[in-house]
Amino acid sequence: MEAGLDLIGTTVLRDDDKASIPEILKSSLDSYCDLQRLDIITNILTASPSVDDRIAEIINASWEYLCDYGLWSLRYESLQQFRQFISYSENILPIIKRFKKSDKKKLACLGMVKRNWSLSGSEVLPPDIAPINWSKHLLSLLSALSKWQTREQAVLSLRETIQQRPKRSRQQKGLIASDIQRVLDKVVPSQARLLRSNASGGSNNHGEKRKHQVVDYQGIDRPEVEAVVHWSPMETMPDMFSSLEDFTDLGLAFEPRLTLPTPLERERSITSLSCGCATLCFPLTVLLTQPSGDDFEPNIVKQLLQWARDVSWSNICAVHLQKLASLSFGPSTETWPREEIIETIEELLGDHLSNDLPLLSSEDCPQDLITGLLPSPPSALMYH
Repeated sequence: MEAGLDLIGTTVLRDDDKASIPEILKSSLDSYCDLQRLDIITNILTASPSVDDRIAEIINASWEYLCDYGLWSLRYESLQQFRQFISYSENILPIIKRFKKSDKKKLACLGMVKRNWSLSGSEVLPPDIAPINWSKHLLSLLSALSKWQTREQAVLSLRETIQQRPKRSRQQKGLIASDIQRVLDKVVPSQARLLRSNASGGSNNHGEKRKHQVVDYQGIDRPEVEAVVHWSPMETMPDMFSSLEDFTDLGLAFEPRLTLPTPLERERSITSLSCGCATLCFPLTVLLTQPSGDDFEPNIVKQLLQWARDVSWSNICAVHLQKLASLSFGPSTETWPREEIIETIEELLGDHLSNDLPLLSSEDCPQDLITGLLPSPPSALMYH
């Protein structure tokens, strides 16, 4: 393992390297013969150090490389025999599954950033402040920041906070998660946090006034936006049935949206698919257009997930199910099997539930409780 990671890891961790890990792996192995490649990859797969995000990505890329080039056949009678040798099911498969699950969540956060900042290219942040490692936690914080600041404002704020890092962090190069957290602590108005707390049943010292308060964006150059307690899903929901443009960024595909569709465009888009299950997609569409889940109480997310399990999943056609998943994971979902789409959406939304809010069985969850929490679809979405 050490030989394998010494070979791959030194290139992966170089500050100025912008290539992907699969590209680094391939270029690093090009100068070796096939048997040497097999030994190096076997070393990577069979060792068991503490596995962080980067090591997990190297292991995933190594396994895919080995399968793509059929290197196992140089020394083993079958792929199954090689799997047994490296204890694939016990040691490797769990790492690969965790990596792919984490990668999908990264993709969802990256999509939120691109939609909020109307980005159509591959560069999310300028090279001088771009992180060395785009971790799930860092992307989650960046997606939250993109709701409060434009890209230009965020870049200025991040550059400033990098210069003001605590002494112990000044030697680190590139953006790190704590940099974004410090900006969020300054930018997100404490007034908005108080409103969220009040909306969830906390104490309210301002009475009815909070319903009409406008959040102070502390200098953000945007029109005034009502506080989250008055957020309207149809004002921000992207058109889930429009065609998606593919573009590549870290191997991820997403739809850049520069303008929001009008209500008439939404109606035409949805009704163009002659399918009665379109209205069932509405509550889940609202949730999936806000991947961070900050604008929803955990109890509502829980009940919507329960509703989807009891009512919606079995009644949504394959086309609409793929379109739902594409809101957070891009057009690649067109190739996903139905079971994987459902599992992935539930995992994404389930991350916002606390342990004290377990999903109920259908027998324990009254239908009127579920339907009472669902937003009412606009009349334009209804079929007659």
